[in-house]
Amino acid sequence: MLSLGILVFVLLAGTAVWFLNPGRPRTNDFTPARLINLAGSLRMLSQRTMKNWLMLGAGHNPDEANRQLLLSVDLFDERLLLLKRWALTPGNQYLVSRVEQAWSRFRGQVCEVPQRDRIQALMRECNDLLYVCDELVEAVVSQSGQREATLVNVAGRQRMLLQRIAKNCMAMSWGLSTETVRHELLDAIDLFEASLQALRNSRFNSAALNEELEMLDHEWQRGRPHCQQHCSGRCTPNEVLLVTDAVQAGMDRVTAMYQQLMDGSSQDVSDEFVRSNLAERPLAPGHNGQRQQNLIHTHTVH
Repeated sequence: MLSLGILVFVLLAGTAVWFLNPGRPRTNDFTPARLINLAGSLRMLSQRTMKNWLMLGAGHNPDEANRQLLLSVDLFDERLLLLKRWALTPGNQYLVSRVEQAWSRFRGQVCEVPQRDRIQALMRECNDLLYVCDELVEAVVSQSGQREATLVNVAGRQRMLLQRIAKNCMAMSWGLSTETVRHELLDAIDLFEASLQALRNSRFNSAALNEELEMLDHEWQRGRPHCQQHCSGRCTPNEVLLVTDAVQAGMDRVTAMYQQLMDGSSQDVSDEFVRSNLAERPLAPGHNGQRQQNLIHTHTVH
């Protein structure tokens, strides 16, 4: 049995180690479900930043587009930094580094004044970023080893698909109506609807989840985009933006509910959660911790 003096020494030594290593992630913060939710949010942000860039170029609600672009860039920076803190194994560090490299390339361009002749190249960069973000999410899902992880992943992916729909609608609205864009738009709609049905059929759903999913299904069906060739007629950009943002807010709630179902954690990946976990860790090089208020100086460039 330890003497009182030795016990005090051990406790003090443990406390010292903790304070000397403030970057060490707290295991109760990085639950598997929350990690899937957090990594999955990067997929959505990759599409939303591109959508906002296209909105600015097309002159569609430029003030809101600029505000959301600034916010999306900030959120991606912060959440990627938090994932770097989590990634302690070589495999996870490699996956996060791939996201960081793709984000660095994309970020540098999406923060420039939109030019029409840059649309196709930047759309490709956006999809490259989405691909490596999805690789990271799939790895976290696999590492969790829990059946419910798929539900958190699919629910989180719905947020990305909604922004992907809006992104391609805005590209078509600004004149990029290629076969690739149309197929990506329609494929995103099809996958969103199939995934929504799969979630509604899950045997793991609580009564509250079923109620939320039914409400979102009705909201989606009322405002569902019917885009075929161009974003016009029954598929105006404004209507698509409204329905995708509204349904995404509901999918945020659903993803958080599946997160709680998976590991019992009630705290979502809110701004408060992210920033509280970054509070004692220095920011990454090049990240000044403040919003860049002048990313876009000119709203419409033809």
